[in-house]
Amino acid sequence: IWKDRASHEMGGLGHVPWNYVHDFDPARDVTLLELPSSKLMNWQFGDVDHLVLTVKKADLAQGRFDQVLMQVSN
Repeated sequence: IWKDRASHEMGGLGHVPWNYVHDFDPARDVTLLELPSSKLMNWQFGDVDHLVLTVKKADLAQGRFDQVLMQVSN
């Protein structure tokens, strides 16, 4: 059971979010971190969705992390 859950509950970096995120434009933004809800870790985001941290590519290029946006996918 754990092995199956773990294969579906791994996070990701630097990609287009796996599910819809309201304020994300792939030409403008990048995903810093995406964490899915997890039964193994006992955390849940929204209605069993993903926590997504994004930043504008221009801010990332300047090393600015003061405008990171946290969203929950749906």
